[in-house]
Amino acid sequence: PEILLTARYPGADAVTLEQSVATPIEEQMSGVDKMLYMYSLNQGSNNATELRVAFDITTDPSVDQVLTNMRYSQAQSQLPRDVVNQGVTVMKSVTSPLGVFVLDGVLIGDW
Repeated sequence: PEILLTARYPGADAVTLEQSVATPIEEQMSGVDKMLYMYSLNQGSNNATELRVAFDITTDPSVDQVLTNMRYSQAQSQLPRDVVNQGVTVMKSVTSPLGVFVLDGVLIGDW
């Protein structure tokens, strides 16, 4: 399961997004229960930060979303007022693949 957190900061470039939005949120997300990894994408062209938080496959995506939202709430006071006013979305991601398989042309046995 993967949770997508999206925040907008009007007029901000990618560096400003990283320093004033992504970093405070990532610091709070660190250590969330059963999180495997997280990564963010800061896009100055659309003034947005996307943070993806991936969880262990055994977790309930609805619970993961609640945990992520709680951690975001802890970071909210550290964010610029414009970001908070724009609103931050925390939702289940549907873009990540369930699995990726690579076949390398290995022939096993006689065909």
